[in-house]
Amino acid sequence: MSVQVKGSGTIGGLDEGLVVSGIVTSSTQVNVGSNIKLGSAGVVTATSFIGSGANLTSLPSQLTLSNNADNRVITGGSGTNLVGEATLTFTNSGSAGSLNLKRTTSSNQEAIFYYGSGGLEIETRESTPLILKTNTSPRLQITSTGILVTGGGTAPSSTDVGSIFMPGGGDLGWLTSSGSITFNAYYSGGWKYVTTGTSHILWGDSGGFNFSTASSGSADGAISYSRAMKIHTNNRISIGDGNSTSPLGALHINTKSTMGTDTALYIGSNSDNRYMTINQISGSEQFSHMDLVYNDNGSRSMINLKNPYAPAGYGAAITWKGYNNGDQGYIECKSEGANSANATMYLNTSGGTFLQANHAKHIRMLSQPSFAAYRNQSEYTVNAGSKFEFNTTRHNIGNHYSTSNHRFTAPISGSYQINFYTIYRGNVSSAYVRLYKNGARINGGDIHFTNTSLGSNWDNVSFSQVVSLSTGDYLEIYNGNTGNIVYHGNHWQLFSGWLLG
Repeated sequence: MSVQVKGSGTIGGLDEGLVVSGIVTSSTQVNVGSNIKLGSAGVVTATSFIGSGANLTSLPSQLTLSNNADNRVITGGSGTNLVGEATLTFTNSGSAGSLNLKRTTSSNQEAIFYYGSGGLEIETRESTPLILKTNTSPRLQITSTGILVTGGGTAPSSTDVGSIFMPGGGDLGWLTSSGSITFNAYYSGGWKYVTTGTSHILWGDSGGFNFSTASSGSADGAISYSRAMKIHTNNRISIGDGNSTSPLGALHINTKSTMGTDTALYIGSNSDNRYMTINQISGSEQFSHMDLVYNDNGSRSMINLKNPYAPAGYGAAITWKGYNNGDQGYIECKSEGANSANATMYLNTSGGTFLQANHAKHIRMLSQPSFAAYRNQSEYTVNAGSKFEFNTTRHNIGNHYSTSNHRFTAPISGSYQINFYTIYRGNVSSAYVRLYKNGARINGGDIHFTNTSLGSNWDNVSFSQVVSLSTGDYLEIYNGNTGNIVYHGNHWQLFSGWLLG
């Protein structure tokens, strides 16, 4: 062994090793063999120690290797500090290089930094956590039960190794609008399964936040995700990818045909038979119908339409729309008086109200076909086999009786109540009135007179019957007598009818 000293330094031999005092001032190398103790505080144990362009100073209290230009400093003594861009290089052909930090009070209190086969590894030999600090405040703790981010607490115990816990108010963020959280997935030119099983992904893009799923696949196989829901930047939500994921409302449910269900929304209990469903056509994205089911021992109101406005004539309505968004029909309920819940119900078609009922249950059919016709003449003669010409109507709802051709024409198929009344005089051998349908005599349509030898006296004849008519069928009254009969019009005659249903 040889030692070269320049300057005023001294070298002395001690039982515990080699003690160097003084200063080595020149830019030289100091080569120290293995197992050499420098002073009582600084120890170097290695195959060799090389300090390039460095100084040894202030020994034995500290070991300083410095290069003032590069500010590379290692100090020993009560603590060891690396300042600037100091570099420690460990070379060992037998195993990976490592740096061990150990407290002298316990052989177990040790931290090891080393390069292993997988890269840089940090290991603690006790159950105490690995803590990263800034300005003496803990910012990250890694324990045997998980990771605690920000704060000085202890990570909660967890059965899942690798759990990460955030304190209240903590943030986990991406610095761009894109990013993802995946389950059983990794990216390598495309998303792939980590292990055999299903996969899920939560991902953000410039359009919003997406939730996608994938069916089970094999490890390292390509994943084909199907988007289940998206929250858009305009705060609208689409469930399913229908309508090109562009929701037409605050919530747009348009599920994929691949879901194979006929129910898009289900609320309630199926076992109790109390639920609401919005249904679609199974295997498609089209709306089907809605069910409201409430299995009850009463008559429950399942839909409530409310309008608490106080003045008379206000209420609520249900409207049916048709071609070009036109009104096909509607039900409405309007209050009958101010500050009152009493109301009249109206049933309407595109042509207007056809039925109304007030709170006292009085019913009106405003457009129900009905007529009442007579001859506006005191006395007139109808020849045998001729038609009665009723030229005036008392009322004619729908104008279905014609004073021109003297017919009543059915506007709709149904049963009609038909009535006839008149007074007559004259002498004939056989006298009767006939009801014709579509220009022909019908069974049960003849009404015979009770007196055929009246002379100048008056008698009456009348009938009432129900006739079934199809749309466009018409009715007429004929004189079926063998002779001419004088009839009285005005106050003593009426031909009438109305639709029963």
